[in-house]
Amino acid sequence: MAEIKTVCWIQHASEWKFFIPIARALKSYGVESIFVCKSLHAHKQYQDAGFKSYTVVDLFKDTERISEDFLAKLDKTYGPPGIHAIGDSDVQMVAYFSNKRDKKYQLIGKAYKFWEKFLSEHKVQALMAPDSATFITRTAHNIARERGLPFAQILIGPSDWHFTVDDVDESHVWSRFLKEIEKGFQPLTDDQLKITRDFVARRTNQAVEGLPLRFVPPSLFTSIRQYLGMWWYDRPKERQDNPVHVATLRYGRKRLLKKMIWKYITQVFFKYDLPKDDDKFIYFPIFSGEEASYIVNDLYFVRNEVSLIKEIAESLPMGHLLYVKEHPFNPGDLTYWQLKELKKVSNIRVLHPSISSHELIDASAGVFVLQGTTGWESFLIKKPVISMSNPYFSYSSLVYTVDRPSDLEAVIRRMLENGNSIYKDNEDEWMWFIHAVISTCGQGRTLRSQPPFGYVEDEENATKIARYLIDNLIP
Repeated sequence: MAEIKTVCWIQHASEWKFFIPIARALKSYGVESIFVCKSLHAHKQYQDAGFKSYTVVDLFKDTERISEDFLAKLDKTYGPPGIHAIGDSDVQMVAYFSNKRDKKYQLIGKAYKFWEKFLSEHKVQALMAPDSATFITRTAHNIARERGLPFAQILIGPSDWHFTVDDVDESHVWSRFLKEIEKGFQPLTDDQLKITRDFVARRTNQAVEGLPLRFVPPSLFTSIRQYLGMWWYDRPKERQDNPVHVATLRYGRKRLLKKMIWKYITQVFFKYDLPKDDDKFIYFPIFSGEEASYIVNDLYFVRNEVSLIKEIAESLPMGHLLYVKEHPFNPGDLTYWQLKELKKVSNIRVLHPSISSHELIDASAGVFVLQGTTGWESFLIKKPVISMSNPYFSYSSLVYTVDRPSDLEAVIRRMLENGNSIYKDNEDEWMWFIHAVISTCGQGRTLRSQPPFGYVEDEENATKIARYLIDNLIP
């Protein structure tokens, strides 16, 4: 009789509508699924769907104190990232514990102990998560690495109709892709060329559609009511019974307040710049400093966005401007005063978040990115790209990379001197790299980036993802 294999799914937010159909599809192939949740609501969803589910809520109530020596031992055994880094990367726990760092580190130590026991009691072949920046996922990742267990994040891929199973450290990179890249350039067949050209055409047309402003409060009355409600439910009984919900409320208050300030103060009083047809500029999309991929993967010197933007501007040659704008899903991440500070720099132009990124990319001399889709979209239309992080597209030799601030000026000058010729002179390699990306990730959908937003739930899609997991992750 064949051995039953088991995948452990780690809950982050409200992804049960996406995970449950995949778990059912895996079961039809003889692979069981168990779930570990930090939210009681998610825990109940999985149980009601007939799956085994476990919760870490009791870790918040555990009064046993872990000694400093034992925390240091856990750090030495499983890090990096260390306990301090894990504590700083989980934005909800930062909001929940505020300045009570000791309690936060105790929770992370208890999460390590939970996973040690859990993975000893359950024979798990692989672990899956939708996010890598929470205390529950990062401790699981570290222990899985120590024990040689596959651990991966399932994320939206190079298009809405592709997904990736990122199993290389905590990065947005997957091992099947790296194996293909390591083989080196190989000329594509006629069929492969057609597939690649069709993908580029479809994906670039999708980028033209742009993204609407999102998560912006619909009205002041609704916003105030939501904000007060988040305070109302932050009560002693809820803190005792459902601490993760309280953490979500506290983080949600912070996010909502940022959006309200942006909509009703910053947007009204800050004078945004307008793009001009005759400007020579490099485009830098401002990233969300609280997004998981940035928190986990970015180099330390890029974490202060305002300083980084000013550093880039100072590295530009005379006659070139730096266009910056916030993501339409995250207006308000930079305060009014931070935007004013940027605007004071003579060669920085601060644009409204609603302005089309596609049009800016197309008109620019090049783009400067960390993670995100802007770099990939720029690569697909043969626009020079500088990356200061490790997204999958940065593995192309046609993408410029910066590992330290002192390299900024030289890399920018080289990019501007070469212009689009780097693609014209290496057309075959450009096509090969795109094919390597799309042929090694999965065909299926995770999130819809256009209305109606949300996770994709249909069975056919779930079956595609399940089959990919069996072929590429589950040993």
